[in-house]
Amino acid sequence: MHYLHPFDDIHLICGHGSTGLEILEEVPDPDVILVCCGGGGLLAGISAAVKLSGKSHTRIYGVEPEQACLMYMSKQLGKVVQNPSVHSIASGLAPPYAGNNAYRHVAKYVDDILLLSEAEIIASVSRLYHAGLVVEPAGAAAFGALLFDKVPDVKGKKVVVVITGGNVSPQELCNIVQTTPLQDPSDDEVARNNLDQQKSVSVNNEVQYYEENVVTGSVQHCEDNVATVSIQ
Repeated sequence: MHYLHPFDDIHLICGHGSTGLEILEEVPDPDVILVCCGGGGLLAGISAAVKLSGKSHTRIYGVEPEQACLMYMSKQLGKVVQNPSVHSIASGLAPPYAGNNAYRHVAKYVDDILLLSEAEIIASVSRLYHAGLVVEPAGAAAFGALLFDKVPDVKGKKVVVVITGGNVSPQELCNIVQTTPLQDPSDDEVARNNLDQQKSVSVNNEVQYYEENVVTGSVQHCEDNVATVSIQ
């Protein structure tokens, strides 16, 4: 019997790399890719696949909760950081340590780690819900980095946001939507792409469009500037 680590098995990381290759098939020359990060396996695989495909100019950012930023700390300190007491509403992004194999890839191929507050993560889940997507807090983090203007020099760039996971109970989702603690940033100039004006429609039951520049669904379609890749 072989134990498959949930985020640090090297073969698992290689498998996650296929997502990076699929992104490049649909968006051959992305400027920015945003990926949620917990133990770091998904981020490691995508970043390695993209950078080793000759896209050294593509900026790849991991996104972590401020309260569970172990990969961020590992990258800052140059070594894997452990903290068994970390906690976040994005529980999928709050393991007790960053993966060793994952860290080696992240240190080499990821440009930076961006951090979100708990309130920003909750608001990101709520915004996606109102746009027609059921996404767990861990899965919404990468979208939150774009929504809350965490990404530097992004105006006019081709941006890919990887959204992962819908493992959220109806009650938890209801609580999040009803108690979103932040003013929706689309009411300010902070939000990009006129998110408060976006409308969603179904296309072939597979791809959903959000206003003129944003697409979400499978990585089968992208529009001018932003492609959102959902992994369910």
